[in-house]
Amino acid sequence: MYYLEENKPTEETRIEEDKEEIKEEAPKKHLFEISKDDEKISFDLNKAGKWFMKYGWVLLILIPIIFSIGFRIQPANLPITDEWAENTVINGIQSQIIDEINTQYPNLPEANKMALIENQLKEQLVVNREQVDEQIKMLSQQFRSNFQDDTGQTYLLAIDPYLWYGEAENYLEYGYFGDSLKDGESWYSLRNGREGRYAGFEFNPFIGAWLYKSFHLFDKDTTLLNIFFLLPLIFVTLAVIPAFFIAKRFAGNWGGFFAGMIVAINAALLGRTPAGFADTDCYQIFFPLFVAWFVVEAFYSKKFWKRLMFSGLAGLFLGLYSTAWFQGWWYVFDIILGAIVLVLIYSLVANRNLIKEGFRKYITSPAIKNTFLTGIFIFVFSFIFVSLASGFDGFLRSIFGPLQVISLK
Repeated sequence: MYYLEENKPTEETRIEEDKEEIKEEAPKKHLFEISKDDEKISFDLNKAGKWFMKYGWVLLILIPIIFSIGFRIQPANLPITDEWAENTVINGIQSQIIDEINTQYPNLPEANKMALIENQLKEQLVVNREQVDEQIKMLSQQFRSNFQDDTGQTYLLAIDPYLWYGEAENYLEYGYFGDSLKDGESWYSLRNGREGRYAGFEFNPFIGAWLYKSFHLFDKDTTLLNIFFLLPLIFVTLAVIPAFFIAKRFAGNWGGFFAGMIVAINAALLGRTPAGFADTDCYQIFFPLFVAWFVVEAFYSKKFWKRLMFSGLAGLFLGLYSTAWFQGWWYVFDIILGAIVLVLIYSLVANRNLIKEGFRKYITSPAIKNTFLTGIFIFVFSFIFVSLASGFDGFLRSIFGPLQVISLK
């Protein structure tokens, strides 16, 4: 900055003016500007951080969902056949090379033969790359056709899924799960050899048939086999959601992320629930996790109507679970009741100092009253929905089921 001699500022004034110039030219903290074609794009790290803190959980829940789908959908395209075909074709070429070298150089040391074989194999793969790729592609398709129908749909992966698939076909065709009626009851003649077997209500074929009806409304090319193939993928992937939110409640977004990933890629679970393995294993994850999530939300809800709603949802999903696994649904119910009792005991002990102010005030303190009422709501809704879904005898399994341990050997 330049001045006329008579207007030359003092040293202090010059220092202040320099500070103002530096302040104006300096960029704002955490603000970056990118100039392109005279356009400026501003990106505020603070705002981005706040956005991620608020909505980042959406991304963190999508990642395990994508992993679950990605791993479980593998049987649909059978990528392993590409590896089989590649190994078969390359081994075939290598065998030809070995025969030729053994014929031409029968007395060549084994180490020299192996080096020669390796070099010629590399040369053949480079020179005939297009031909080799075409052979691999054709052979892979041939392998794949052994596991798929004419439409390219991979067959179901085990025997039990075909039992459920057959019952779903019967339900769509006849309105009941067997293929005939015997004394007015549904009977499936393809079970127990020539004797056949009673075919009552089963959740797995029922939900498969209704999903088929729903999808068929929008896509007429959808087949029952398509739906049954995707059943385990759909239900286990949905189970990622309650796992995420249960862990998120106690350990934040990252806790939810890792919980969701455990459900998505757990090796033991993955082995029993890939697409095509349409057995009942997926329901043993889906229903307990949703029930547990609703119970947790019922206890953490501050508003009465939310507490009532989540208790009702827990009871509803327990009722549905009792139809999916009539023999053992009560495990989850009894564990939840046991946990509620323990929480109630803890609340009674933790608030014992209120006894000095009167037993009424002690017993109606928020912690004790809310735990007790929520436990009652969950028990009542579970009794209603389980009894409606599986009958009163089905609900009694929650009482007498644990006693079966006496008969175990």
